[in-house]
Amino acid sequence: MIDPAHPNPIPLGSFYQLRKRMRISKIGGFQYRYRRIKEALERIVATTVKSEGAFYNKTKQEWVEDVFHLYDRVIFKGKRLPNGEIADSNYLFLSSWYLENINALYVKPIDFKYYRSLKSTIAQRLYELLGVKFYRFLWEELTCLRYRYSTLCQLLPITRQRYFSKAKEKLDPAHEELRKTDFLDKVAWEEIEGERDDWFIFYYPGPRALEEMRRYGVPEEAVLERGGRAALQAPEQGPEEIKGLVEYMVEVLGDEHSRPFYTKVARLCPSNVIYRLLSEVKDDWLQGRVRKSKGAHFTDKIKRYCQERGIDLGLKPSRADK
Repeated sequence: MIDPAHPNPIPLGSFYQLRKRMRISKIGGFQYRYRRIKEALERIVATTVKSEGAFYNKTKQEWVEDVFHLYDRVIFKGKRLPNGEIADSNYLFLSSWYLENINALYVKPIDFKYYRSLKSTIAQRLYELLGVKFYRFLWEELTCLRYRYSTLCQLLPITRQRYFSKAKEKLDPAHEELRKTDFLDKVAWEEIEGERDDWFIFYYPGPRALEEMRRYGVPEEAVLERGGRAALQAPEQGPEEIKGLVEYMVEVLGDEHSRPFYTKVARLCPSNVIYRLLSEVKDDWLQGRVRKSKGAHFTDKIKRYCQERGIDLGLKPSRADK
């Protein structure tokens, strides 16, 4: 953990030390390897991120609505530091919210030895992605994660295939490697009604994924069975958190008239579930899958969630429910 009293800069060590920690091969000569590391750091510093509720600030207990960088600055050995001294090493300045989350232990460590043991780069990326997402199981009664194939292609990233056989041909070797190493229990594909070139992929956590939760500080009672059901309840929210969540729902859904209903939802449902469903609504809207309005689309989703868990939102049953 970084000392909060002296948060920035972070000493990275020499390029040689970085190369060894990253286990970069010796192919290409040392000048080429070090230039690649330097350019990678510079690219990340130059990369701008626009977050619309996609990043969470653990310290402030709020979702980030901002434009920022992950790395604010990098100063290489021999260059001048802000205090006027000459840098005796390579130093990295993290963005404020990124550093706050690290100091608040709002992180998911990666088993680097296991990560490096994976032969497929797609398997490595899936391990990074799914390892974080499986933590949702602690607060929601889930047995698997579901991704659209098209969404997964953007996240990995890989070239999207038009045909099912080609899509499986690209992903299944990575799936099999993760299954054989016990990170995944199983993977299932499912057709999406009305869509020919997109599918749902369901990921079920294996023993290694569940063990990582225990190993990295998750209470053992939170992981009950191989399917990953959670014993913990979602934390209660205070009035300010509820108010902020309601405002966010009104803003995203553009439906001021439903504020009383959104207030009830915020009081009865876990905030992470609400944020997830809002994210799904935004994605569905961009993909042209919303038939009525964003508000109605969200209501359908939260209604199904609550019905499955016996949560009474006080809604009149629709014809489809009768």
